[in-house]
Order: sequence, then C-alpha cells, then structure tokens
Amino acid sequence: MRKLWKRLLAMLLTLALCVQILPAPALAYMAEKADSLTLTGKDGGEIEVDESWEERFPYGTFAFQNSELKIVEGGAPGVLQVYRLGGTAGKATAYIQYVPVSAQIDEDRYTYANAAGYGDIRIEVEDPLPIAAYQATGKDPGPAAPDVPITITVEGPAAPEDGDYILTVDAQADAYQWYVLGDGWEEAVSGAVERTFVVGAEDFDRYDLYCVCTIDGVRFGSDSAKGAAYVPEAEETLGTIPEGLPLAPDPTYSTIEMDPEKPYQGYLFAMTFADGEWVKEIRISAPPGRGGGAGQIRHLHHRGLRRRVPL
Repeated sequence: MRKLWKRLLAMLLTLALCVQILPAPALAYMAEKADSLTLTGKDGGEIEVDESWEERFPYGTFAFQNSELKIVEGGAPGVLQVYRLGGTAGKATAYIQYVPVSAQIDEDRYTYANAAGYGDIRIEVEDPLPIAAYQATGKDPGPAAPDVPITITVEGPAAPEDGDYILTVDAQADAYQWYVLGDGWEEAVSGAVERTFVVGAEDFDRYDLYCVCTIDGVRFGSDSAKGAAYVPEAEETLGTIPEGLPLAPDPTYSTIEMDPEKPYQGYLFAMTFADGEWVKEIRISAPPGRGGGAGQIRHLHHRGLRRRVPL
C-alpha cells in the first residue's frame, strides 16, 4: 500500500534553537568550536550538539544564540549571534527575516501600535568576509539531467472541500526526495521520500515542486509539477584570490534600509558564512525619541539556486 505524505510547505525555520552554553563575547572568524553544545528547542527540551551533527548536517544548519533580545531606546545595540552548526565546509548563506509584531483587532483589521517599524529600530548585519567571494558554496553535487525527462503527474482534488493535489513521479526509482521551489530557492520537504506526494491546494498554488530520483546510485532531477524543465545547476564561477586579501579582518556591518512609505513591512536579508566560519552577528538598536516596539527575527535555510526554464 502506498504511503502518502502531506506536509505544510512552510519555509520558516523548522527547528528554532537558542544556544545556552557559549561564551558571551563575540567570537572571531575560525574560532574553535566547543566539542559539544547544549541547545534549547521550541518545546523547552534540551538538544545536544556534538560531532554527530557534522554527519547529519555536513554543510551546516543555522541557529540563533538568543531566543529573546531586549534593547533600550537610545542605548547600546543588542547583539544577536547566529551560528552555523554541524559542518562548515564551503560558504553558506542564511536568509533572515525581520517581521514587526502586529495585533489583530477584528476580522480584517490589524494594529501596529506597539510594533517596531521604520524609524523605531536599526538592524545591522555583519558583512561576509572578503574571502567568501572566492569560495564555492558547501553542498553536494546537484542532480544530473536524465536522458529522457522525468515528469510528474498531477491529480487535482476530487472535491472542492478536499483541496489536495496528488503528485506522482512518472519513473521507478530506488529513492525519492521531493523539493519545494520558491523565487530563487528550493528546499527539501522533510519526510517526503515516496514516489507519491500529497500537497494542499493553497501550498500548490503558492509553490512549485519537483522530485530528485535516485536510479542505480545516480541522482536525477525531474521536471517540475507545473511543467518547468529540469536544468542542472551551473557551476559557480570563482575568481582568483587577490594577493594580500585579508583573511580575518575586523568585522564590518551593513544597515538594513527600511522603506518610510511602508513602515511596518517585513525585511528579508542574507548572512553569508565563509568556509570554516561558524558565528556571525546581527546588531539591533532603537534610535532615541522614536518610541520603539516589538518585532520577530526568523530565518530560513537556503540550499542553493537551481535555474529553471518554463516550457
């Protein structure tokens, strides 16, 4: 009997962690990681980080040091440290989102009276090390293109109230892994490892999907569920490292530019870790005389870009 998986295709961080045992000062590039760390998950339980994480996450997974950050209007910036745990081979990019907090006051109305928006908050993100521009992204080689395209059959919902789509790969394989596709990113769907995958109508409308099929030990990419042909990822073009390029300069920071016309919109920004780098900082401050408010920092995983050509 086929096992059907139905997953919410949400791209927000699936495992929110805050580091509990780490030195307080900012750690320099290439700082030696502790042999083990104790993390606290969203449910309050403890999670041990040890050498086994390098096998589970060969190119790293991201976590925040702080689950909460308090800052004073006009005071010194608060520091939110971001960690790359597990393996650190190659560079890696975390996409981080800031969302001002709102409160719903009735069915169609929200209030931002206590939200931290434009003018209330200043967010500074640590810049990539100069060497990162000359390093390849840490990841396994991408799937190959099959000689004959692998397609996906899409079966729509039987009834409007059902709302599910059934996706089936039109190829027999030794293993399957489904991926969700967004605008310039893709992410493996945890547990979606069967030939057939079930997705809700809302998620199917928002995202595209494709499947990586392992056949005789070789990974192949399928065309997408919405008909985009699979094209293997192009190799990264890396320049020659200039002589005298500083390998461990003092950190610099870039300020997130906010739109005064949309004071309470969210912002997505990137944080790039160089090969071997495992800790970086976000500095958050509240300018004087602005009132201030609340917001949430969340982050996403990014698994590399894949170019797609619509049919």
